Amino acid sequence: MYTMKFIINDNEKIKLFVSLFQFLKNCSENITMIFYEEYIHLQGMDNSHVCLYDLRLTKEWFTEYENETNDCNTISFNSQHFYTIISSVNNDNHKIYINYEKENNDSLQIDLIVKENNTKSFSNYFKLNLIDLNYDVLQITENEYDVELTISTEELINITSKMILFDGCIVFRCNENEFNIMSNGSLCDMKVDIPIDKLTEYSICEGEEIEVVYSLSYMHKICLTNRLSKEVGIYIDKSSPMKIKYCLGNDSSLLYFLAPKIND
Repeated sequence: MYTMKFIINDNEKIKLFVSLFQFLKNCSENITMIFYEEYIHLQGMDNSHVCLYDLRLTKEWFTEYENETNDCNTISFNSQHFYTIISSVNNDNHKIYINYEKENNDSLQIDLIVKENNTKSFSNYFKLNLIDLNYDVLQITENEYDVELTISTEELINITSKMILFDGCIVFRCNENEFNIMSNGSLCDMKVDIPIDKLTEYSICEGEEIEVVYSLSYMHKICLTNRLSKEVGIYIDKSSPMKIKYCLGNDSSLLYFLAPKIND
């Protein structure tokens, strides 16, 4: 028998953990969680294979982390059910304790334990049934991108929230002097000129003119909340999917890869 477990006691980390799975449940119905010696890895793709997410949480990210086998071990579960359980946490009163024992390999123990010296709440204990799911993890390689930038998450949410009202596609157009985000809808087009000096970081290959089109609905889902980080990294290339990066602290991150739309 072996045990894999982790505990989250910090209030901000609890909020972030819940927000992460609020995101991920919108991407895929089922989630595979892989326990390594140094980190937890989650990866999945939407049904249409347009968007891939890749989440890594290092052991330092957790209050406590333990993998007794010091090896790679995998479990899968329904994302909505998992989120329903953890979203019932009161982060002021509870800590999240998640435990998997090989002896009981049909379920995952999820406990919302009352914090020490707290009498305002009760501990809650759950067993989430696991599922058999075959998923081949895709290896993420570090690519060179034509454009790399960092923008305020709140500003990006504001832009996509306005554009989604008109549906359509989202277009990123940029060169050494300009960075524009546009939407092309059936009823209305919208363009936002973003001064480069308002971006935290901005770099583009010399002399390049970039224009790439993506699904607006997917982009809006990816940028739906600023709870993950105050800034988001965007990496654009004409010949590969866009990378969107949220830095979560302790060398942990959530990556999204969004395929560009192909012209008819």
